[in-house]
Amino acid sequence: MSDISVGAIHESPAVQLTKMGLIVKSMIDALPDRFGTLAVDAYVIMLNHIHLLLRIEEGAIHESPLREKGKRSLLGKAIGYLKMNSSKRIHECHPSLEIWQRGYYEHVIRNEKDYREIWNYIDQNPARWAEDRYYETNS
Repeated sequence: MSDISVGAIHESPAVQLTKMGLIVKSMIDALPDRFGTLAVDAYVIMLNHIHLLLRIEEGAIHESPLREKGKRSLLGKAIGYLKMNSSKRIHECHPSLEIWQRGYYEHVIRNEKDYREIWNYIDQNPARWAEDRYYETNS
């Protein structure tokens, strides 16, 4: 979904989105409009995965943001929307391409320190791409 290019010594690696990456970006950017109580604080679209830092607006929770038995959570609905709609658009050009894994990993942020660590992880992910557990070359 993206290419990571490493520049000169003092330059930060740059994420260049592919056509598929641009589709995913448009779906991520649409999340706050679709789910009014959800904010996208940070994200990075890597070659073969994404990281999102989503925030549910304080005082706006009318349902549990996490899973409840028999119900989809707000988070689950948002991730489902992102995956389903980006897949539909990508499949218009690449009908048999598998885009997303089943499910997703979530982490509830409970304090400012945790928030900052995750935000920094997302921000610095392109610079650490070669060390990432999902690393693969894009050649």
